[in-house]
Amino acid sequence: MNRAMLEKKRASGAQAFMLENIKQSLLEKDIQPSIVNQIIAQLTPNLPFLKPSDIESTLVSTMAAMIPTAGFEINKRKSGKIIAVVGPTGVGKTTCIAKLAVISKLLHKLDIGLISIDTYRLGAIDQLKIFSDVSDIDFLVAYDAKDLATMINKFRHKDIIFIDTAGRSQNNTKYLQEMKTVLSTVNVAETILVLSASGASATLLDTAKKFGIFNYSGLIFTKLDEAVTYGNILNVANRSQAPVKYLTNGQVIPDDIIAADSEHIANIIYSGKVTAS
Repeated sequence: MNRAMLEKKRASGAQAFMLENIKQSLLEKDIQPSIVNQIIAQLTPNLPFLKPSDIESTLVSTMAAMIPTAGFEINKRKSGKIIAVVGPTGVGKTTCIAKLAVISKLLHKLDIGLISIDTYRLGAIDQLKIFSDVSDIDFLVAYDAKDLATMINKFRHKDIIFIDTAGRSQNNTKYLQEMKTVLSTVNVAETILVLSASGASATLLDTAKKFGIFNYSGLIFTKLDEAVTYGNILNVANRSQAPVKYLTNGQVIPDDIIAADSEHIANIIYSGKVTAS
């Protein structure tokens, strides 16, 4: 074997070793094997041309391209834009709504209305009532579909109307269908699914699939401050193809919320550290 062939073989072996290390690192970040394979497949042809210092940024950019994101539309309207927030129990939907409401009111000077149809969870209504009193945002409670239509009519001149729904397991198909029926009685412009970043990927993927009956148009990932790895964000966003709109990393209203940016999310996944965008 001549020297050129020997060098080529060594280079090939070194590349294979590097790719295997990268693959294991991505798997440890809780990124699904099938998605890891896609990342490796995109990286492999470029690897011989990359400086070692460029590999990390290339990996992050490759992941970023696989994470759809979208902004949260905030503007004045002739009639209230209705936004429903759905999700399983314990993910922080009510706190998310409070953060979005404050951002809309204080930063964008919009007239906001809050409606809760979460009459199941003890203290849910009190939580929003206290928040609405402190922030001077109008708040109403709807106990059924007829109530909801009435409340929406009362808020018809608002810029945005947020509907807080009760959390239920993704396996409670009866409840999910009942809630869908209630929401279908009003003209919901946007439905956002809230998921906890501290949840296991398999659970989040199952939840995203079963909450698909609401035809949600965006995702919010909460509790980044409680999560150990963040690959589940990539898994869910990539599989559902629903854009990530916000991340939250604490309970402080409205500070602990981050507007979604694919490059920033990819950096969080890769580094395992949550930083402000």
